Amino acid sequence: MKNICGFVSTWFDWCLYVLALIAGFIVVFVTFAMSCDVVARYLLRSPIAWVFNVSQHLLAYLVFFSAAWVLREGGHVKIDLIEARLTQRRRDFLRLITSSFSMIACAVLFWSGANAVLLSFRWGTIFPGPPPVHEYLILGVIPLGSFLLIVQFGRDCWKYIDQLRKRN
Repeated sequence: MKNICGFVSTWFDWCLYVLALIAGFIVVFVTFAMSCDVVARYLLRSPIAWVFNVSQHLLAYLVFFSAAWVLREGGHVKIDLIEARLTQRRRDFLRLITSSFSMIACAVLFWSGANAVLLSFRWGTIFPGPPPVHEYLILGVIPLGSFLLIVQFGRDCWKYIDQLRKRN
């Protein structure tokens, strides 16, 4: 059983890494595209029509592709001011509580996002503008990223439970 859990954990970490790498490429692409648009707008007096809309859509992918990786790396905002005054056991308990509530919030986001994707797919809604894009293609990243966050918050909860058991 430990081998299976280890394999799944390693596979999940690899997925987070690949999605974070894709998010990094999105940052580079959006930066380059926006820079080209600025040059085209002010020097050539002809902006690139699709850059603004595509950049907006890619920012959603950037956030949801990288959020779980950032969480795993400990890069999210922490309550250092409060945590610094707590014992290690209470700090682990606080982190367990916040991770549990965050997991519930991400589950709500997952459910809402999945419903929005299904409705958008059923209705065939399209984001207007150059280029027109089916709405579900943009919204689809919300349930995916939320699911990854649920799993990562769950892993964190398990880690804090294990640490609390060891401190007894």
